[in-house]
Amino acid sequence: MDKNAVEEKNRLGIQMVMTGEYDKALALFEEALKDAGEDKDLQAQCLINIGDWYRRVKGDMETAKAVFESADHLAVCKITKCRILAMQAMAHIYPTQTGQDDPKGIRENMRLLREAQETAAAAVKEARLVEQLAFHRLAGTICDWGTREKQAEFLPELLAFRAELTFDSAARARLDACEAVIIKDDDPRRAVELLGQGAKRLWD
Repeated sequence: MDKNAVEEKNRLGIQMVMTGEYDKALALFEEALKDAGEDKDLQAQCLINIGDWYRRVKGDMETAKAVFESADHLAVCKITKCRILAMQAMAHIYPTQTGQDDPKGIRENMRLLREAQETAAAAVKEARLVEQLAFHRLAGTICDWGTREKQAEFLPELLAFRAELTFDSAARARLDACEAVIIKDDDPRRAVELLGQGAKRLWD
């Protein structure tokens, strides 16, 4: 399975929908789904496009909702789940958009979009935590085994990354310790201060 090839077929299919080549677009989406192999999240992305085709091109909300539901059972990535929720919301607002009185659809649209927003926020938070962990480990490797030149080169990046962290966070305390290691020869007093304030954050 070539993930890039599947993603390219999905991208071309979306372009074809935009240019009115609807049958070719659906054929590409279905081919992409077939080529997605055992990658569940990739399958879900293909199904999103197929469901949206039924919503946008055919105006068939029941089929669209069913396809989106199938995608939801497959999706692993929170971003993919956000896309599904947003598409489900669009299917529920369709009657209102076409002039029908559907207050229930409006309420469901708002509920799904709120869930999408909250899911996206959770994904961002998780990604940030993973980023902090990776950066801390990178900093540790550079402090422990990097050359003096590498440490000096890395220091501005460390300071910029740390500045974005909450002052009393454990992640910031760990980076204080890394800075202390880097500057200990040039500014031992400041290094001791950093170790002290880092310890205080960790234990308070």
